Amino acid sequence: MQVAPGFFFRVGYVGILRTELGRVRTGWRILLFLLLLSALVVLFSALPFQGLNWETVPLLLGGLVAGWIVLRLDGRKPGALGFYLSPRLTWETFLGLGLGILVAGLVVWSSVAFGGIWWRAESGSGFGRFLSAGALALWFFALPAAAEEVLFRGYLLQALAESWGATTALWATSLVFALLHLGNPNTSVVGIMNILVAGLF
Repeated sequence: MQVAPGFFFRVGYVGILRTELGRVRTGWRILLFLLLLSALVVLFSALPFQGLNWETVPLLLGGLVAGWIVLRLDGRKPGALGFYLSPRLTWETFLGLGLGILVAGLVVWSSVAFGGIWWRAESGSGFGRFLSAGALALWFFALPAAAEEVLFRGYLLQALAESWGATTALWATSLVFALLHLGNPNTSVVGIMNILVAGLF
């Protein structure tokens, strides 16, 4: 992958930090974002988060605040990161949640249709228990997913897209996202490819 001209500097131009228009170059903005992210994660990790899944909160907050700071320095509003308040917020939240449930449901039911998994009734389990288990699963995955989205689909993706284009930025962040899962238990090539495709999707 060839770095776009002016990512950190441009030969023949005296402004190493800024472009001809006075804007801080993409590479330096990304570096600043990563430095701020690291410092803020350490800071937020000192807060007394306790309980299931709270360990991902420092990364979520660090990614948000670091993105907002760099956006502010760049003369852009915090809403450019994707977390914005508007009358459509509730609708978009439920739409995103519904689409996620739909995709997950299609994957599960496809596996059922091809015999990969099957259902077995258990005595004592009812619809209420099913809903509570679903709510627990949603909570279990929501915070880590939000933290990963802020990290890979927040400021980093936007900044890379400005220099490399949206397609290359999407592939680059999805590849890094997949490679960071190499330490997962029972990792396989197929599993990493699935994570890469999920990141692209």
